Amino acid sequence: MTKAMFTRFIFIAVLSSLLWGCSSAPIKYQNAGEQNLTINLRLDKRGGIFTKIKVVSGVNDLDSNCEPHYKGMVELTPGKNEIGLKPGVLTFIQVDVAHNGTGINSVTNRGTMLKPESGKNYQIDISYIDNMYDFTLYEVLGTQRKQLKLMPLSNCRKE
Repeated sequence: MTKAMFTRFIFIAVLSSLLWGCSSAPIKYQNAGEQNLTINLRLDKRGGIFTKIKVVSGVNDLDSNCEPHYKGMVELTPGKNEIGLKPGVLTFIQVDVAHNGTGINSVTNRGTMLKPESGKNYQIDISYIDNMYDFTLYEVLGTQRKQLKLMPLSNCRKE
């Protein structure tokens, strides 16, 4: 097992325990200044009263060696969620959807690297409908949005 696979396995195991009621509370992300990232969550919960869906966003700053430094987690609710990221700092944002229901227990995630520029705003639109996940990143320019390419952590270049 490679270091990256092991790190991902540990992250998912820790996340799963946090999402489903581990006794220790997750580290809550402390917003860094102005809220320059909006995460819009559209969630369709089907499956009845026994279905539970929990959505969280993990925030990691990346150093020059692409090593993540965990900054905390934000529990997302349907609708608009505001987060403040440090401008000029390469950040990896991962959104995890944990679905626990009759016959379905899964954690699905998507993420992207982003280096927010001072004075700019960003938006992530997330849809989780019928067990299908969509994750789109935009730079917000006034009333218009420009779609940005998602940058997986595997694209990080060591300096």
